[in-house]
Amino acid sequence: MFLIKSRIFEEHILAPRGVHIVNKHRVWTPFKHFRTSEVDHLRDTNGLKNAKIWVNKNGAAEIAAEYWAMRDASLPEDKYKAYASSRLLLNEMRSDKFNSQRRARSERMLNPTAISDPDAGCQAPPRPDQPRNDGQSSSELLYSWDLRVDAAYWIQLRALNPIYHHQVRSAVYVLPGQAVTCPYLTSEFKRDGDAEDQARARRQAIAALALYNRWRTYVEAGRDASQDAARDATHIRHYAITFCSHIRSLYVLEMAGGDANDAEYWHGCKMSRLAELDLRWQDEVRAFIKWNQRDSSLGSTRHKIGCKINIKLILQREDVDTRHLADVI
Repeated sequence: MFLIKSRIFEEHILAPRGVHIVNKHRVWTPFKHFRTSEVDHLRDTNGLKNAKIWVNKNGAAEIAAEYWAMRDASLPEDKYKAYASSRLLLNEMRSDKFNSQRRARSERMLNPTAISDPDAGCQAPPRPDQPRNDGQSSSELLYSWDLRVDAAYWIQLRALNPIYHHQVRSAVYVLPGQAVTCPYLTSEFKRDGDAEDQARARRQAIAALALYNRWRTYVEAGRDASQDAARDATHIRHYAITFCSHIRSLYVLEMAGGDANDAEYWHGCKMSRLAELDLRWQDEVRAFIKWNQRDSSLGSTRHKIGCKINIKLILQREDVDTRHLADVI
């Protein structure tokens, strides 16, 4: 069996499924990538007024100083992971008294979180240009896709009326035993002893699995649908963060070629690096915070809205009355 630590994992498991890294040397800013303005006040727009998952920019100096101290002490990777999980990868309050409407809310799930479960409707991506229901090659059968991610941000089901939750579970993948669906950002930490290519392969595999299943929901919702919203694929993306000691890298995974609304074929995906930041420096911590705000904005607005539209269309096809899907009860 191929292990994700194997150096041939990318060649025999990822590449045949069209999962590739695009090595482009671009200088991205979060404002250009997300097409927002630096003067946008995200806390006062799109229902994000009371969001709790953003790092306070006033803490940049303290964060940078802590990373310098950890570096000077030669601490192992698990210490960096513990610090980032508590200080940089924040979670929403579950008892949000301001949630008087069914606003977008993210849920941070920490290790070990499995995002692969074929029995629950989470499928591994097939080879490009192969019908989704066709058999797999012998090399693909050697990998179980039992992936466990260090941290992942999902959309809380409480954005939808609870009387529909049992039907939602039939329409879209919901993490077993949890009230979350449609992950939009995953975060991986380098393990002690890992080579760079091993961390890279793990990051690609997790992001590709999440993106493929988001695409499957989009395709199912768009089948025979005439609404422009059903054909809008601009939100079909997945973001991945990797931490290697004090270095933080952000990647985006997008559909590769073809028509994203093609219900028959998966065309693969491409992963591009958006930013690499050294968190020992205040300016780069501030840059991380700006990216963090835009990541949160995407998950809480574009991604969540797209998921809700897709879920609603799938339920309507099964003659479910969705008029109260977003009602507060």
